[in-house]
Amino acid sequence: MALAGSLGVEIEDPGAPASAYQEIAPERLVEVATAFLSMWLHDPDVVNVRRLLVIDQYRSPEAARLLRELTFERPIAFQAGVMAGLMERGAFEASDPQVAALAFWGPVMSLAALAEDPARAADAERLLRAHVEHFHSTHRRMKE
Repeated sequence: MALAGSLGVEIEDPGAPASAYQEIAPERLVEVATAFLSMWLHDPDVVNVRRLLVIDQYRSPEAARLLRELTFERPIAFQAGVMAGLMERGAFEASDPQVAALAFWGPVMSLAALAEDPARAADAERLLRAHVEHFHSTHRRMKE
C-alpha cells in the first residue's frame, strides 16, 4: 500500500514493523494514524471501494466477506502480529496480542466512522490522537 510505504511502515510482515515501532515516539504513531484516517476518508480509490462494498454487502456474500476481511480480519491479524512482536521485545506489557489489537483497532474504526460526517471530522481526529497517545502510554512497558 502506498500509504504504508510513504510512512515507512512495512505491512507484509507484522514482525518487521514491531522492530520499527519498538522505539517510535507517540507523535509518530499519531502521524501514522491520522494519515490512515485521511486516506480512509479522502483517497478516491479507497472511498469508492469502501462505499461499494458497504452497499453491496447486503446483496453479495463475497462483498460482505471482502469488507470484513479489509476492515477487520486483515487489520486485526496485522496489529496482533505487531503487538506480539512488541511484547516479545519487551517494548509492550505482555498480554494477549489479539486483545491488544482489538483494543487498538476498534476505536480507530469507530473514529473513522465518526469522521464520515464532515461536521465531526475535527472531533474524530482529536479523539484519534488522544486514543493513540493513551494506547501507547497504557501498553508501553516502562524502562527499568
